[in-house]
Amino acid sequence: MLKDTNQRAKIYVIGAGLAGLSTATKFVEQGREVAVFEASLQAGGRCRSFDDQKTGCRIDNGNHLFLNGNPAIHRYLERVSALDRIAGEDRACLRFVDIQGEGRWQLDAGCGRFPWPLVFPANRPRGLSLMDLICSKKRMLDNPDQTIASLFSDKPDGYRNFWEPLCRSVLNTPPHLAVARSLAQVFVELGKTGAFEAIPKTAKENLGNTFIEPAIDYLETCAEPVMYGARVQSLEFYEERVKSIVFSDRHIQVHKGEQVVLAVPPWIAQKLVPGLSAPGAFFGILNGHFMLPREFQKLKIIGVINGTSEWIFAKNAMASVTISAVDENQTSETRLLANTMWQEICSVLSLGELPIPAHRIVHEKRATIAHTASQERLRPDTRTRYLNLFLAGDWVQTGLPCTIEGAIRSGEMAVQAATER
Repeated sequence: MLKDTNQRAKIYVIGAGLAGLSTATKFVEQGREVAVFEASLQAGGRCRSFDDQKTGCRIDNGNHLFLNGNPAIHRYLERVSALDRIAGEDRACLRFVDIQGEGRWQLDAGCGRFPWPLVFPANRPRGLSLMDLICSKKRMLDNPDQTIASLFSDKPDGYRNFWEPLCRSVLNTPPHLAVARSLAQVFVELGKTGAFEAIPKTAKENLGNTFIEPAIDYLETCAEPVMYGARVQSLEFYEERVKSIVFSDRHIQVHKGEQVVLAVPPWIAQKLVPGLSAPGAFFGILNGHFMLPREFQKLKIIGVINGTSEWIFAKNAMASVTISAVDENQTSETRLLANTMWQEICSVLSLGELPIPAHRIVHEKRATIAHTASQERLRPDTRTRYLNLFLAGDWVQTGLPCTIEGAIRSGEMAVQAATER
């Protein structure tokens, strides 16, 4: 049930996922009056945490990795006083294990302005030369509509050990479908700042504690609390403006000078906005969370080659496995999949042979859009044909793949566009 407010809000944000919270907190920072509506009973969207009875822990719906130099993430966390809630490596280093016994290696660019450690072969994945890395950004920018596979599979070892896992984890799209333009901008931004900014980071405790709860607290302190259970049924338009927001139990009139930001998934946005162009193909992400027999005081992030698992995050007394680019309709026999994941965890973390512990498998069926050529062309601008309606979400045209950085940046873009109008 929506609650009445004595003071009319000037900005209506529909959706309290990360994009919506980024939008709302940025508006509040600028001194605007904001009301946030969320259809579910929990904020966070795909960036959420929940208390799991099987493991007895608070777990994330999925593992999210970001970089030390992601500017929008740092602006957002600083705004909601949560910069101290991230953790990770102290250098730009990713470690890999070949599950079929081909050994371990790393990609280590150091922590300085220039990635000098990459000069040494021991700091690069097998089959990846220094020249391959140097030329990769230009190669993608010169061929933006070619797939990652067509550009880099000419060197099989480098492709298998680096480009394929990178593509699947960053774009959540198989490399034979993912277009280079989707990955190129990540390399462009890294090239501006150096190795220090490429240091991988993640939530110190969980996603909710780091990204969601501080934003909710910020809004409750500085504005109005998020209104949960507020599902928008439709938007009513008049003369190229939103004139009202229709809920099941009431209409909210949108007066002159007031603005609406839709921060919802693309399939919902298309139902609410006539003629909206939006991506319609998606890939899912499978995550497995397993209790460990001992705690890892320092976060371990390990890429898995030639296995079912793709990344293993070991933190505290839990190991989490990520499998990206899963077809949204794909189903797996959960018990068999969980056993395979656990065997690979034991191998990678050198735990020996142990019985499978308490665990939880989470399947986010539509985790991101498919970063294919056709779907990239469908990503809309944050501005719509309606003068007081704007879009936010990692699926709009941010210039970045669907990531935490992209979601937060989309909120900033919506605020900028609304302010300019």
